[in-house]
Amino acid sequence: CLLNLLIKKVRLISISAIITGQLIGLNLFSNTSIFLVVLISALSIILKYFMQIKWRQNFNPAVLGLLLGAVIFKTNPTWWGVSWNSWFWLFLLLTQGYVLRRMKRIWQPLSFLIAYALYLYMKNPGNIFPLLMDGSLFLFAFVMLPEPQTSPTKTYWTYLWGPLVVINILLITFLPDFNVDSLLSSLILANGESLLLRKALHEI
Repeated sequence: CLLNLLIKKVRLISISAIITGQLIGLNLFSNTSIFLVVLISALSIILKYFMQIKWRQNFNPAVLGLLLGAVIFKTNPTWWGVSWNSWFWLFLLLTQGYVLRRMKRIWQPLSFLIAYALYLYMKNPGNIFPLLMDGSLFLFAFVMLPEPQTSPTKTYWTYLWGPLVVINILLITFLPDFNVDSLLSSLILANGESLLLRKALHEI
């Protein structure tokens, strides 16, 4: 609310900022201090405002905050908020799947899961379904990856957004001693890559 007042000169409570804080809280270690959760959430929200181009967010704020926490405060995500139940992926598929279908964004997570399944199979041929039916993967695919304000919206991006993130996951495997969450890192990389591509194509 304060940042909206200072930057946009409007009194407005940001729902996206509340969601950002919730996602960060659900992914940090469950024993992380409240002070650190609030600090990381505040940093991500501040960066959200200062990294905008033409008042548009380009980097997923929750993911950016979690990565900042991992790099600066060594609080690597644990995805504890969705790991308590082995069937939580189905809840996300049904609920978020319905919402994304209404928003005409359902192919963003689906194309990601298809590409990720191929990546897993190439990496280790066999039964990959236990690795796919995971709450953390579905939270990433159905909530973080298609985030409305930071994922591209052109028709072809509906199908290319997910595979681009998977390509980044593959590339990260070649980095020696890389120990930051590959899902989150790949999404932030894709945010930057899509920004450059859309600028080159004069979409922004």
